[in-house]
Amino acid sequence: MTVLEDRPGQQRQLTASADELTSLADRLSRNVLPADARHAARVLYREVARVYTRILDGTAVTAADQRGRLRAAGHALAAAGGSPDMAADHIGHLTSYLVDHVAATRPQVLPAVVSAGNLMLRDLFAGAGEQVGQTGASATQELVPRLVAGDEIPPDVERDLADGYDIFVVRPAEVLAHHRLLELFDEVEQLRMLGAIVDGDGILLVPSSRGYPPERVFAVIAGKLGSEPWCAMAHRTRDLIASGYDEAADILTLALSSGRRPGLFGLRDFLIEYAVLRQSSVTDSLVAIIKPLLANEILRETLLALIEFDFNRNMAAQALFIHRSTLDYRVRRIEEVTGYNPTSGRGAQVLSAAMTSSTAVKAIRRRPPSS
Repeated sequence: MTVLEDRPGQQRQLTASADELTSLADRLSRNVLPADARHAARVLYREVARVYTRILDGTAVTAADQRGRLRAAGHALAAAGGSPDMAADHIGHLTSYLVDHVAATRPQVLPAVVSAGNLMLRDLFAGAGEQVGQTGASATQELVPRLVAGDEIPPDVERDLADGYDIFVVRPAEVLAHHRLLELFDEVEQLRMLGAIVDGDGILLVPSSRGYPPERVFAVIAGKLGSEPWCAMAHRTRDLIASGYDEAADILTLALSSGRRPGLFGLRDFLIEYAVLRQSSVTDSLVAIIKPLLANEILRETLLALIEFDFNRNMAAQALFIHRSTLDYRVRRIEEVTGYNPTSGRGAQVLSAAMTSSTAVKAIRRRPPSS
């Protein structure tokens, strides 16, 4: 009988707290042979428990350093004479324990649990089969943050980079889909694509020489995630990857701030807003225009609905569940408060840019510039 089996006639009450997962991890590690491998197993299983705890907390991102620790623990286990197959079986027990719980109580996190389990098994076997210091997915996930930050890259690493990259910044519609992104990054590495999670967003660098249309790359990402994410794309030569990342990250912020639905976006979609946000005096003027309206929740929601439906008043009224005459009254109030009529071409343009700027400017100015 394993530690997970119930005694005959005994009804078990499932729990899945951090303490329960850690306790189970420690119990499993005591079964590892030889005894010299038990410490490495304990470190490995506790790391697995931490990953699952993050999923339960709603933070599904597995950082590059965490994957590195999983691989290092897998290597230490094998070096001490432990069996990677037995460790995989124990990780399977941990996964099954959690699946039993979430399937009944939180089925929405089940895909993230399964994806994370597969990812950790991959790291276990990769670590058990490699020499310490060997490059792999964890090394790639450490390289990408340095590239997008503009940090100096060792010459031998830089020589292996492509001449130019299409830079994709991805925000999944579901937070718990990040593990699927990591799986995708592992799968495409053999195609010389570089991927990692940076500041909570997925970053994928696709060599321009591959000739993949951005729409095709986006379709692959969406297929892996199971739904379309918000995704922004920019192109740069390898020495300007950091500025390309900044551009794509700003475009993603603009897409989210303007209430766009998930999809693929580029600079062409936000030419005016992007230019405005580069001029702080213009941005401040736009924010001042919209600030009085932001204090009125009803008028704010009305303007957002108008923007979402390209200022089509009939569609906006339907979305707000109000009569068209009520919407017309609110439109007049918006003009009184801001000085701009949202039904005119100029007013719609100014108010749309102002609303986007008020939301986006804080996020963009808060982000430290690349070196």
